[in-house]
Amino acid sequence: MFQKNNYLSVWSLVLNIIKKVVTVAIVDTNRFFLDGLRLGVLEHFRKKGLLVNFVSGPSMGHADIIFQHIIVGRPSFYCSRMQSELSYNPLFFFIYDSVAKPDTLQWQDRDGCLRNGGNVYRNESLNVVIPRVYDALIAANKKSQETNQKYGCCCRRNRLTSREYQVLRYFSMVGSSNAVARLLKISAKSVSTHKRSAMLKIGLRNNLDLYHWLRLERKNTGRSLSIQS
Repeated sequence: MFQKNNYLSVWSLVLNIIKKVVTVAIVDTNRFFLDGLRLGVLEHFRKKGLLVNFVSGPSMGHADIIFQHIIVGRPSFYCSRMQSELSYNPLFFFIYDSVAKPDTLQWQDRDGCLRNGGNVYRNESLNVVIPRVYDALIAANKKSQETNQKYGCCCRRNRLTSREYQVLRYFSMVGSSNAVARLLKISAKSVSTHKRSAMLKIGLRNNLDLYHWLRLERKNTGRSLSIQS
């Protein structure tokens, strides 16, 4: 099923390029950076003879490119979670506040994921960023046609199980593994195991990262982490 969906997403991108329209979504709360990125994409793609359609919310399901701001966590988790909500698989670019420090490189995904277009850093010049985005879009399109079987999306294995989502959801509400164990009627050891597994998939190194990530989830969704399968 995934290979079929991946093929359809690539074909949709090809059709859009033929029509000279690229649909872009930017998920970021920094309005100054967002506006600058929008203008940069518009101008550069216009010079290449392409029109750009910016979308948000439910319309993101039709995006060819998604820029996603990353504060904590592994990029592939955002990719896999959003793929389950979108019509097809877009090309992702992950926004970071500054160039990654050596101790954060362990969270960079190096599995050759076709859908990971690369990173965008706020302290980079848009004159450097935008051509790189355009080149990555063209390269990903070419690679998907040439090696579709070899370069599938690696992110799906990072999806959380229903139990892992459930543990995080209750943890976000009560903040204690023992309390979660009582609510779910499972052992505290099982809660700890599920929590560690979820944190590894998301790319969270400690409880401080976890609390920060849970706060972001509540801010983005307006509620505690919802259970997904």
